[in-house]
Amino acid sequence: MTTDKIDESGAGAIMRRPSQDSTSPEGREKDAGAVPVYPGERIDDLQRAGLRIIQDPARFCFGMDAVLLSAYVQMKKARRGLDLGTGNGIIPILLSDRTDCASLTGLEIQAASADLAERSAALNGLGERIHIVRGDIREADRIFAAASFDFITCNPPYRQAGSGRISGPPAGGPRRQTPISQKAAGDSGTGKLHPQEPADRAIHGDGTLPADAEGAEGPIRTGDAADAERAEALIRTGDIMDAEDRTRGLDPRAIARHEILCTFEDVARAASVLLRPGGHFYLVHRPLRLAEIIAGLCAHGLEPKRMRLVYPYVDKAPNMVLLDCVRGGAPELRVEPPLIVYEKNGAYTPELLRIYYGN
Repeated sequence: MTTDKIDESGAGAIMRRPSQDSTSPEGREKDAGAVPVYPGERIDDLQRAGLRIIQDPARFCFGMDAVLLSAYVQMKKARRGLDLGTGNGIIPILLSDRTDCASLTGLEIQAASADLAERSAALNGLGERIHIVRGDIREADRIFAAASFDFITCNPPYRQAGSGRISGPPAGGPRRQTPISQKAAGDSGTGKLHPQEPADRAIHGDGTLPADAEGAEGPIRTGDAADAERAEALIRTGDIMDAEDRTRGLDPRAIARHEILCTFEDVARAASVLLRPGGHFYLVHRPLRLAEIIAGLCAHGLEPKRMRLVYPYVDKAPNMVLLDCVRGGAPELRVEPPLIVYEKNGAYTPELLRIYYGN
């Protein structure tokens, strides 16, 4: 008998179960074609609907916060959704199963991360539903049409610039070599999945997170292809800075953890412009900045409607907060029951297991 558990050493605290062929009757059929996997990268099984993701541990592997945020989204029938700062695309990929949203877009400033996200979408046969746009959150209102999304998600950098230690560029420089494998069958060159590498933002055993852890003139065409084309055109004409110029020489892990390239103010402003009236903005952050976060959201017309605190243990302080805000919503905040990660004996709570595995 196999006992399900979360592997804390794996990306995003991945739940380990006996492997399931995604093309079997129990899994989801995928027509991924040939998706390259490069040296140093791995393919992780998300243990949900046969979904997988390509990750590079030298960059920034997703953590539990991304999984909890995707589970907090309640707009199953939305037409268009946007993930700001999508990284390797983990949130759109998970939302492809959790929602019926017809189009999921991820905006990512780092070219290498955007490439990972695009290949992961292709790996899952989701290239027609998930669209990755390379660009800057601070220029989002020039890339996308105003009020063009039904919901927006964001797992932003938690630390303000100048707080904590900012590491230098990862050793060895960027990887872009001959692919280990052109297969889309779920291997990273060795025929096995490799989910045992450390995750940068997974919750530690003691319940703590790692310490480091205006619109353009004229009408804007809408639609996913138009968004990507517009971003590229603005870069070519010099109207906005090439994202690669802003990220050159910076450690991708530092970009993910610290407000180096965008502040929370930038995130809230982008969400308020791009959401339709009545649209939802879903956010995960640290409770230590909760007063600042709520003030910033309200200043941009994003009214917090639901809030849930995440506690590592029932007798410990919370280390994450989940928020659901409505553009133009009336003031009324419902504080939901706490989400506890661990039982007293160190086992994972039934609710956390349901979030990962479903019912």
